[in-house]
Amino acid sequence: MNALIIDDSELDRLNLSTLLSDHSEITILGEAHNLKSALEQIHALQPDLIFLDVHLGKEKGFRVLDDLQNPPKVVLTTAHPQYALEGFDVDAVDYILKPVTEENLARSVERLKRRAEAASSEDQLPQGPLTVDSPLFFKDKQEHCIHPVSEVALITTDRPYSIIHIRNGSSYYHRRSLKEWKETLPKERFLALDRSIMVNIHEVEKLTPLDEKYLLHFKPEAIAPLTIGANAFKVLRDSLYG
Repeated sequence: MNALIIDDSELDRLNLSTLLSDHSEITILGEAHNLKSALEQIHALQPDLIFLDVHLGKEKGFRVLDDLQNPPKVVLTTAHPQYALEGFDVDAVDYILKPVTEENLARSVERLKRRAEAASSEDQLPQGPLTVDSPLFFKDKQEHCIHPVSEVALITTDRPYSIIHIRNGSSYYHRRSLKEWKETLPKERFLALDRSIMVNIHEVEKLTPLDEKYLLHFKPEAIAPLTIGANAFKVLRDSLYG
């Protein structure tokens, strides 16, 4: 993955490029310190990814993306956590709070890998209504895995992805939203408890109280119990017991 670092601080550029040298999957094509040089290098180098500082002097880094027809993937770097919400507006893969550390950079690189796997899986999943026997194709690192719909125990979200949890304990990221899964999975088997959780009701073992919440246990031991709120509990209870 070819990357461009865009930051008005020479020290921050040096720190990020040094840390990225430990990640062989990312090649640094160049660096830019302002909007003008950033746009010139994006057009000249065509990077797959940019590490974008939210503030470039008195200018906003987001302006780099305004006139790009096919913008690269974006990881925001900022000292201000409130800009994370704006990152979602530009479909940023992640945001890293400065100063960038090995740990938070490694997290972002992992999300980049997950995004690539999700895009690959998206191309292979069948469209339209699914049955319990419909095959689902996922990419995990260099392997392609196939699971029938019936083996899906749980779907959760990690915006902008959904995470598909299989009864054997494996999980896969995908770009399909929970709303889209709700529209395609068999309704007699899958139930959305809220905007971030969907369960295969055939895989639910039991519910146990946990303070003011509940612990949802699954039949497959490989699926860890999930904490749900009172509203999600009511949705599940009403579906199971009427």
